[in-house]
Order: sequence, then structure tokens, then C-alpha cells
Amino acid sequence: MNVSIDQFRQNLLHVRNLATIHAELRQNSSRLELSDILRAEVVLAVSALDTFIHDLVRLGMVEMSQSLRRRTKYYQTFEVSMNVVRFDDQHYDWFEAEIQRRHQEETFQRPDKIAEAIGRISTKFGEPIKVNSLWEAVANEVNKPVDDLKHQLKTIVKRRNSIAHESDLDPATPGTRLNIDEVYVNGIINFIEQLAEAIYTLVVLPTN
Repeated sequence: MNVSIDQFRQNLLHVRNLATIHAELRQNSSRLELSDILRAEVVLAVSALDTFIHDLVRLGMVEMSQSLRRRTKYYQTFEVSMNVVRFDDQHYDWFEAEIQRRHQEETFQRPDKIAEAIGRISTKFGEPIKVNSLWEAVANEVNKPVDDLKHQLKTIVKRRNSIAHESDLDPATPGTRLNIDEVYVNGIINFIEQLAEAIYTLVVLPTN
């Protein structure tokens, strides 16, 4: 499952590269409107987290099919059509593709959805799915109060949605956009990095 965290780190590196571009442009040109680079960073950082959870679930289920991971109730009740099964495929590519197809319209960004997703591949944090069991463990891992951790993620996702779906317009001041700056965005990137690394550490433990 190392592929999932490796890809996440690569995706977050692309976001940090945008931050570098923004900083350089800001130093060399005072006439350009650069705030949309910051908004792109927010959207891509949340996307990196979403992609990471999708990858973790997909690869975890493949490991269960290969008896490399304890099988969850979700795995045991996961149905596939016989027309997608390939008995000669020893690498389970068909199964991985089917998981990806079935999950492609789901988003794993909010605390409850992330907990639900992790419960699909973790007997420790699922069956039945307990939202707080995962987040209490993550909070302990990053040394933050669990309610603060979940609230911060919800706030970030809400801002991401404002940017992606509402042009980041300020509802209190029609025609203007919400303020955004480097400090705020860097805080989001660092938080998401810390969150994903903690989830990965918890999920890859053999007791899960």
C-alpha cells in the first residue's frame, strides 16, 4: 500500500510547486492578480487527500483479495458481476479496476466519509463504522483535540467547495471574493499532509 502514500506525496509536491510559483511572481510583479493560484492550491490539496483515500481503499481491498490483509465485512459483501471477473489474472487487475469504477463517484473529504472509507479496509476502525474511532486515533497521532481536528477539516472542505463551485464569492459582499493569503493556504497544505500521513500510519498497522 506504499503506492498510495507515495502518490499523495507527489501530488502534494505539485501543490507546493504552485506555492513557489506564487511567491516568485508576487516578488517580481505587483500588477498581476495572483490570488487564484492560492485558490488552486486549496482545491488541489483537498484533491490530493481525496485521491489518497481512494487509493488506500482500492489497494487495501486488493490486498484482502490476496489474503494479505484481514477481510472486512464490506469486502465480504462486495459484489461483482461475473462478466468482469478474469480467472487468469493473477495480479487482480480486473478487481482493482472494478473497485475504482464503483468508487469513482464518491468523494472522501469530510470526516464522516473518510471514516466510512477507512472502515471498508480496516477491522479496527469499522464493523460497525465508528466515525470517532478513526478520528480519535488520528487526533492522538497528531496531538490535537479530536473535535478541533474534524472542525478544521470540515472548514477546509467548505472553502474548497466555495472555490470550486461558487467562484469563492463572499455572500456578505456581492461581487467580491473571500480573502485568501499565503499563510492561510500553507496552513491548509501542512494540515492535509499531517492528516494523510497519520491515517496511513494507522491503517497500515497489521492489527487493522
